[in-house]
Amino acid sequence: VALGHPVAPQDTLLRFASDGLAWNGAWYWAFAIVVVAPVVEEILFRGYLFTGLAVVLRPWPTQLATAILFGLAHGLGHALPIGVLSLLFGYLRQRHGALLPGMLAHALHNALTLGLVVHWPGLLDLLYAR
Repeated sequence: VALGHPVAPQDTLLRFASDGLAWNGAWYWAFAIVVVAPVVEEILFRGYLFTGLAVVLRPWPTQLATAILFGLAHGLGHALPIGVLSLLFGYLRQRHGALLPGMLAHALHNALTLGLVVHWPGLLDLLYAR
């Protein structure tokens, strides 16, 4: 529940919770979630966007703007928690001056989330107050 409004889990997470890895395309989606999404999203948000904003903004406003846009890109209902997580990725980008640490943290987060949902489907009920 976000600000008094129910937020549905993402459809792919629901599918993994209900069917685990035993559905056609599960391994494709797992690869996309754990590898492709972190690489692409970090290049777009902490690569291009972060770098462009850093030219005109100080470090913390750059991180906040990037985090807000990253959160909103995942949908209004998920914007706050994903935006907060994005602050970690932005910190890693700024601290190390490279995308790889954020990509690895992003991939680890997605892998843990996916693994927990597959092995403990009831987690979605706890996280989304369903």
